[in-house]
Amino acid sequence: MIGTLRLFIDASYALTLMAFVGTVAGFMTATITSDTQRSLQVAIGIFALTGALLTIRLWRTTRGTGAPPVDPTAQ
Repeated sequence: MIGTLRLFIDASYALTLMAFVGTVAGFMTATITSDTQRSLQVAIGIFALTGALLTIRLWRTTRGTGAPPVDPTAQ
């Protein structure tokens, strides 16, 4: 139960971060170019890019690169 709750909390943090970064990028683009179509494209693109980067980061941190743990009873 706690593991599932932790998963949902982490996912909500990730989606909030993705939405925030995408929104900021979209507003910056709209301010600079005054083109709402372009700013929506940038916001969606940055949202997806942030999700891809977070997914790659999660994959790299969970990938087992070290040696497997030693079983103390296997002596």
